[in-house]
Amino acid sequence: MHELSEIASTKEENFATSFEDWKFLISTNHSLLFYGVGSKRNLLHRFANDELDGDVCEIDGFDRDLTVDGILQFLIDQWLGGDGPSIRKKNLYHVHYDKNNRTKKGTTAVAKNIAKIVMRTSRPVSLVIHNIDGIGLCDNRSQEVLAALVSQSRTDCGLNAIRLIASVDHINAQELFMNSNARHRLHWLWKEVHTHRPYIAEVLQEQAVSENYQYTKYDDDDDDDDDLNQYESIFSVLKSLASTHAESLRQLAWLHLGSKNEWVPYTDLLQRCRSERIVQADHQLRLYLGELLDHSILVRNNNSTSSTTSYRIPYSDKILNLIWQYNVD
Repeated sequence: MHELSEIASTKEENFATSFEDWKFLISTNHSLLFYGVGSKRNLLHRFANDELDGDVCEIDGFDRDLTVDGILQFLIDQWLGGDGPSIRKKNLYHVHYDKNNRTKKGTTAVAKNIAKIVMRTSRPVSLVIHNIDGIGLCDNRSQEVLAALVSQSRTDCGLNAIRLIASVDHINAQELFMNSNARHRLHWLWKEVHTHRPYIAEVLQEQAVSENYQYTKYDDDDDDDDDLNQYESIFSVLKSLASTHAESLRQLAWLHLGSKNEWVPYTDLLQRCRSERIVQADHQLRLYLGELLDHSILVRNNNSTSSTTSYRIPYSDKILNLIWQYNVD
């Protein structure tokens, strides 16, 4: 894990050279959508902290309790009523609103009123949404509200007062966001950033997997915190993958649990996946395993004394059991 973090840090340093370009694109009324292998949270946080002017609202889109209504209510509370934000170079907010929080004011009215304030203060509002493909924001209504919020915030000088920067990890992200009517008003620019950073930060508040896997499976006296971190990281990734990828990993876990060997031969896994009707051809399974390798959920051994390629899931039996029990929708 430490080696992966070092690799991610190096890649993020390389991406940092593009910060000025990204900042310019935002100033031209474009919205930025970042995609690629690995967590983008650290990279976007650094971009927001180092480059963005005005007020920056960092929003955890993977939070299951977050809704677009909560975001609207937050903007109303901070800019249109009550105590406004203190005036300094940059204010960063972390938004975590209850899913039942509703706003009575229209999105257009909120956007236009904020635009008037930005004209007076010269402090644009940037929404940085980590995983806009999260369960609370990926529906059409949420996308339409966000689009109206951005497009209706046009100031007298022609620039948007509210700007949007977001990341996605869903395997069907392009279908979700390119087929939406909101894309025309958001003027998305897609940016490919493969950070290869583990998805640990995202899952600290993610509660989705607990619906199928209760944390009570871990004894209160169990001091194995690494298992819990691995548990959260693995299943956060599995939720973003296609069901065939998750099923392939489940079968590998099953073979692991039933064998005393550290490595599982590829031929055994292929036979198992064919018998379970997960794949029909060899190239299909190799494609699935390749993506799982990219996410560092499994490792491959090509140096065996035999000519057979082998795979293993480098986690404890406890994690292997949880992977095997994973309920693929």
